[in-house]
This record gives sequence, C-alpha cells and structure tokens, in this order.
Amino acid sequence: MLAERPVQVTNRRPLNVDLDFDARYWIEEFRVSAAQLDSAVLAVGPLAEDVRRYLHGNATSIKSA
Repeated sequence: MLAERPVQVTNRRPLNVDLDFDARYWIEEFRVSAAQLDSAVLAVGPLAEDVRRYLHGNATSIKSA
C-alpha cells in the first residue's frame, strides 16, 4: 500500500473558508482572525495571493466580477 502524501497548499489555489481545515490553515498562515480572513475573501475573492496582498495592505484592486 502506498503512503498517503500530504496535500500541498499553494498560493494559487482558491481558499475555501467554509471548510474548517482550510480556514484554520489560512488563519495561521496569514496570522489573522477568522473575521479578518472572511472579510478579505469577500473583498478580493478566494485566491490566496490576492488575500495575502489585501491583508498586508498591498491590494491594488477589488475582485473582478
């Protein structure tokens, strides 16, 4: 039997804050509260790099439609 490989999290994939394990990962990664993470995702969309820029004050645009 093959050993399970851990899932690699990348900054290019969408965040899914509705999944507890995903939200916990990104809260720790960005060092923010759940409310801050939710607000950032609502503001710029679910891409991790966009959320990172927004949370660190480097956002240059609001999410596209």
